[in-house]
Amino acid sequence: MIKVWSLNGIDYSNNQADIDPYLNLRGHTGPLFSLAVAPDDSDIIYTAGNEGLIKIWKIPKQEDVSLYGDSDLILNCNVGIFDNPDSSNHEVIWDLRHHPKQVILNIKI
Repeated sequence: MIKVWSLNGIDYSNNQADIDPYLNLRGHTGPLFSLAVAPDDSDIIYTAGNEGLIKIWKIPKQEDVSLYGDSDLILNCNVGIFDNPDSSNHEVIWDLRHHPKQVILNIKI
């Protein structure tokens, strides 16, 4: 599971900030080992773990998410998967890096 927090508007002066995640993303079937953020698109993240898949997520803004129930926006956060369909043996992905010069996928949402 991926938990997303917003640190905007937090008062750090009393050192007792109580912060809850505004979004929980579920979609992997095992532990996650890596997360990468596209520097130009901070709302797109890539996650990978022991299942050998790289999932692409579009993170909504906090004001677009209802804290009191699911919305269509949350259900559509997973916008893509990198997978090798020719391989029946998926290797663990230990690390992800976003290449600053190369665009692999252009997502229009």
